[in-house]
Amino acid sequence: MRDIGPRTGGIEDAKQHARELTAPHPARVGTMSRSVIVVGGGISGHTAAFRLHQRGAGVTVLDASPDTVGGEMSSVRREGYVFNQASTLIPSSYTQITGLMQELGIGDKLHGTVGAVTSIPREGRMNRMRVSGAAALIDGLTTPLLSLGAKLALRRFGADVVRHGRGLGYADVAAELDEESVAQYAQRRLTPEIMAYLVGPLLRAAYLTEPENLSVLDLLFAVSKFAGDRFVRYDGGMGALNEAIAARLGTIMGARAIAVEERGAGVQVTWHKDGVERTSEADACVIAVPAPLAAELAPQLDPALREILAKRIPYGSVIKASHALHKRSDDPTTMMSFPHAESAGLAVITFDHNYRVNCAPEGKGLIASYWMHDWSVQRMDPEMYDDAAIEREMTPEIARFIPGFEHNLAFSHISRWPRATPVSYAGMWKQVRIFRESVPANARIQFAGDYLNIPGTKAASYSGERAAKRIISWLGL
Repeated sequence: MRDIGPRTGGIEDAKQHARELTAPHPARVGTMSRSVIVVGGGISGHTAAFRLHQRGAGVTVLDASPDTVGGEMSSVRREGYVFNQASTLIPSSYTQITGLMQELGIGDKLHGTVGAVTSIPREGRMNRMRVSGAAALIDGLTTPLLSLGAKLALRRFGADVVRHGRGLGYADVAAELDEESVAQYAQRRLTPEIMAYLVGPLLRAAYLTEPENLSVLDLLFAVSKFAGDRFVRYDGGMGALNEAIAARLGTIMGARAIAVEERGAGVQVTWHKDGVERTSEADACVIAVPAPLAAELAPQLDPALREILAKRIPYGSVIKASHALHKRSDDPTTMMSFPHAESAGLAVITFDHNYRVNCAPEGKGLIASYWMHDWSVQRMDPEMYDDAAIEREMTPEIARFIPGFEHNLAFSHISRWPRATPVSYAGMWKQVRIFRESVPANARIQFAGDYLNIPGTKAASYSGERAAKRIISWLGL
């Protein structure tokens, strides 16, 4: 699910940032002769493309998908329902995302915020807790999810989050904290109960993998940025943002890039569409695809940096299902996350109809389930596990936690992501910092993607801003 972010700033900060990027510049006259190719039509690539377009560059966006705009931040429509293919939550701190929506003229899709409510099962009991505002403290102190001893032991964890949280952001990956795994940290600072029933469910929901081997940086980032946040209520699907940018820029769908190389005073991109190989030239290029694919596209990149992209940043596989319901319930839960002891395969359920407007027909409901890497990778091949087979496995597992689900289910929409999100380990973020700092600011080929910081849609969009800013400065736009 992965959508976490800092609680600082606001929509005015986003607007100011946009004004700075789009302010009149002496070099903008006649700059349409400057051209940039963006490889990748997800939020990182589209953010970079939009900023470059605002500064007067001629921008071409190549998206390998033949028909669905936005990658993991895309939506599809069926029988009056709007299904998000992957990302679905917009924390109120995601000014990067909401600010772009305002600039693109789709701010009317934003409908304020709703307090986050999480539910975590333990030994047959569902423990519901509000996690936004003052109510979070009350529910945290009174919840039966944890024993009194575990709650007292949380003070050590809270102190660590406060001490390190202020220094965590998107301008840097804070790699100096990337010294140990979550399991190693838990052994020093947490109790087994806290790890099993609080930290475990949080990280499984955020990163869709078992948390023990993750870098402790991911844990500190998640808690410091997510705790106490609210969620933005929005109309329709997450894909609206990418769709708006793609419509404005004319994103070329079904265009699969195979190489990006510097040639003379420019960049040449080789790509395929409709079985035909083509080449395009530009002054610069942004590669905005998952790290291993970026390594394949950039043969001239320093071998040590290519190795970081290709081998040092592993990805997890995720299957997400959107479940159309005959009717919605009164349960106020925003998301339900699961300890491993309660479900080995199910990571999180989001109750989309509680924070999305017009995502389902009147009176009907929509929830979504996200499944762990180990469960998903075994079922990724549609020839071995078709959608119907996967739905048959999912339904009884979800019904264990949502009584009557199997009778309320109308149909499911299955999305498969072989490379869904980077999966960290102790030391990975140090490798990422080396890569970030080694790509020159004036390089013709820049990189964007959520692997450049703790994953999430805000991180991906921010990386697009960063790549665009570098090219804008170097080309004098």
